[in-house]
Amino acid sequence: EPDLGFGQGKGYIDTRALFGADLVLDKVACHQEGLVATATRYEAADTNAVVVALDSNGGRDPKFGENGLLALSDLIPEGSLHSLEGIAVISLTPEMQRIVICTYMKSDSGWYSVTSGLSLTGRLDDKFGEVGHHWSDEGIINSGFTVEDSSQRITLYGQHYSIDDDRSQPTLYRLDYAGEPAREFNQGQVVRFGIDGEWAHIEATEGGLIGYGGFFYFNLAVRYQSDGQLDTRFVSPHGYGQFGAFSPEDGFYTAENSIVIDTENQRMVVSGEDVQQGYRLPCLLALSLKPVQ
Repeated sequence: EPDLGFGQGKGYIDTRALFGADLVLDKVACHQEGLVATATRYEAADTNAVVVALDSNGGRDPKFGENGLLALSDLIPEGSLHSLEGIAVISLTPEMQRIVICTYMKSDSGWYSVTSGLSLTGRLDDKFGEVGHHWSDEGIINSGFTVEDSSQRITLYGQHYSIDDDRSQPTLYRLDYAGEPAREFNQGQVVRFGIDGEWAHIEATEGGLIGYGGFFYFNLAVRYQSDGQLDTRFVSPHGYGQFGAFSPEDGFYTAENSIVIDTENQRMVVSGEDVQQGYRLPCLLALSLKPVQ
């Protein structure tokens, strides 16, 4: 049933009526006072990345940004062509929360992924990273990120694209909740994978990280230890293995779709679609994480 306590008795909001702008929302995160979402704002022939904020009843949050809207061009003015790749709310303490966003953008010296820490009112937290931001190595394109309050770690995953070689190499790195490189993970450096492609979704799990990526014609599941080394107990002796179909064969396909780790049943569930004789059906694929006997 719609929750009529949200959206002025309707159970939903019309963003155009609420904000007076053409918005397409993408990712959303909740905090103790409301919610925030990444969005694209369409203006004439132009598009701009923004963060929108609502109170707990679905109303515009006037304390956030400019009456509920925060433009990335204002937040990171030294860049252009901003693209928001993720948003999350982290809890430094039970009483203190912070918004984290990741933005892919162009600067004078190249393309970067920038991770930023914000207060719940949309102001840069200058205690996060370097004056509110952590800048990736040049050429890093993050697909997204996940957070884990218990370890206070941010896991960023995607690829490094080399213009000179025209190659994409999967990448993975971690930050602490202060926006600094997590030194226990590959000594704070980016972990690169040796097959061209990109990591699509990576989650923290007990003792390490697990997820999957796309490699042009197939998908690979992967597991890393907490120090950034491949966990060779997973699909022994490699630490990774192929699942789903090889393009263009029929079978299971996924690309940048989400996953969930079912710890109790020792499985990873991946969302995607089953392709059979030209038909596409939404489905879930469960991959066993149980040790091979």
